[in-house]
Amino acid sequence: MKRPLLLAAVLVLLHQSPAMCQWYDVESGAPVADSSWRKTKDGFGAVLVVTDEFNSSRKEWVNSDGSALPAIHVANSIRRGDVVLVPVFFTHTEGVEGPVQPEVGYRILQPDGSIVSEMPFRSAWGKETTEAGEIYICHVALKFFVEPEEPLGGYFIIANCRQNQLSAAVTLTQRIEVTK
Repeated sequence: MKRPLLLAAVLVLLHQSPAMCQWYDVESGAPVADSSWRKTKDGFGAVLVVTDEFNSSRKEWVNSDGSALPAIHVANSIRRGDVVLVPVFFTHTEGVEGPVQPEVGYRILQPDGSIVSEMPFRSAWGKETTEAGEIYICHVALKFFVEPEEPLGGYFIIANCRQNQLSAAVTLTQRIEVTK
């Protein structure tokens, strides 16, 4: 089952401040609390999304003129053999000296808690630096699917994100249910 979700609801706006990084709801303007899939720490913010329509969402994201936020379809469950992509969106505040280069590493846990796959830390952004307050889509997106011999049930996708210039790190988690 997939649910359409306006990117604004997932990637609420970032308040620019050298001292803090906070996600805000675009409709109410109120700060939103960290969750398992959306966190901020020491000027660094990251959001983990599981989508089964990544190519169309990415195309809409890349071609956006910034006047409206693109929609991303979030997948809560998939059938065995379906493919989802798991990108991380990230941002940071001002006041960072030198190039800003976030990194991300992934881990997938099977329903019994065992590790089925791991990917070590890699650069999340292909350029030397990012602008403060902008939201970036990670260039290292995890492709996830369940083989016929693997168990059905709830899989956990974990993204470890770090921003060394800010000495900040967050761990994001999304659960996806795999059915027949």
